[in-house]
Amino acid sequence: MSVTLKLCPFCGGTAEFVRKPKNVEELLIVHWPAKGVVCPARYEQYCESEEQGAAWWNQRYEEA
Repeated sequence: MSVTLKLCPFCGGTAEFVRKPKNVEELLIVHWPAKGVVCPARYEQYCESEEQGAAWWNQRYEEA
């Protein structure tokens, strides 16, 4: 299933899913603004699925 991640309303960047090399079972959704970009929305959250992570990220976008 594919998920849609909305762009950050502050810097126009997106979030992405990352698996830690030490524990590939842990899924993390992150928004790390590009170097030199000032963005108040740096975001890191462990999630159980891409769908859950997308729902959390997109909800934060709608609240901004």
